Amino acid sequence: EIDVFAKNKTLGSSEAKPYLDEYHSKIIDYFKQVNDITGNIDFDKLNQYPVVPMNFKERYDYMIERKYHFMGYRQMKTFKTEL
Repeated sequence: EIDVFAKNKTLGSSEAKPYLDEYHSKIIDYFKQVNDITGNIDFDKLNQYPVVPMNFKERYDYMIERKYHFMGYRQMKTFKTEL
């Protein structure tokens, strides 16, 4: 469904935002699951986690800042694939 919003250039709409929020949340939950993390991600200990995509912190920040923009959504999709 999010791809339809992206195609129509409406990722910033009130209809799309809940989908993007859920998608982002699920990606982060998956990251925590594969790394056996309970609670918050400790960004100072990324090198201790077994599965961490390259440039994780920078990309995580990028996704947060641009979650409702096309490139932020693309970053989420790429990140999910890498996990």
